[in-house]
Order: sequence, then structure tokens, then C-alpha cells
Amino acid sequence: MLLVAALYKHQFVPYRKISRMFADTCGLKVSHGALQQGVERLSRWMDGEMEAILKAIRAGPTVNVYETGWRVDGVNHWLWAFVNQHFTCYQIDRRRSSKVPLNILGEGYKGVLVSDFYSAYNPLARR
Repeated sequence: MLLVAALYKHQFVPYRKISRMFADTCGLKVSHGALQQGVERLSRWMDGEMEAILKAIRAGPTVNVYETGWRVDGVNHWLWAFVNQHFTCYQIDRRRSSKVPLNILGEGYKGVLVSDFYSAYNPLARR
């Protein structure tokens, strides 16, 4: 399922093509719906890992933040990156507003925020 998730999320290979690839190369017959359900299940299993990463980023003394345009199924989104010395959190969101960094870091973030001075970071910019 990790391979399926990587192909779908990072290489943008549709589930139908992944299903055909497995059938052609491995003789494994799996529907595209089953692949989608498997990736959703994998996502739920990984929820605890995401919370641990967010906790570590929020507790760190500094966080570098940046956002860039990102297309999802032909629709404009934003890829947000929150990076400290040990961890990286990526968030894809339709919004490019201060709600995204506030949601990731929380209103009480006390560390140093390193950014390009985009106004969405102003509610967090204490130092």
C-alpha cells in the first residue's frame, strides 16, 4: 500500500493505471476501488505519526515555513511546508490564508518563525 500511495500521491498515477500495472507485472488483480480504500486505511494508520511530527515541530525553537502553488486534479491548491531541524510537515490546502499556519502551529506557538514575510504568517510572527 505504501507503493500505491507513493504512485498515486507523489507520481500522480491514477488508481486505474496502478491496478493495470499490478495485473500486467505481477498477475495481481485488484480493483482501483480497493486500492483507494487501502490508501485511505493507510492514512488512518499514519494519523498517530502525523500528530507526533506536529507535536515535535510545535515544540521546536524554530520553524521554517513556506507555501507554493500546487495542483490537485486540475484544481489550484497550496503546498505548505513546516520544517525544523528534525521534522518536516507538508499540508496541501485550497486556502492560502493564515488559518493554515495557525492550524498547524497553533496560536500559542512561541518559537522563532522563519518565513518570506508573507502576510499569512503575521498572526504567528512573534519573533
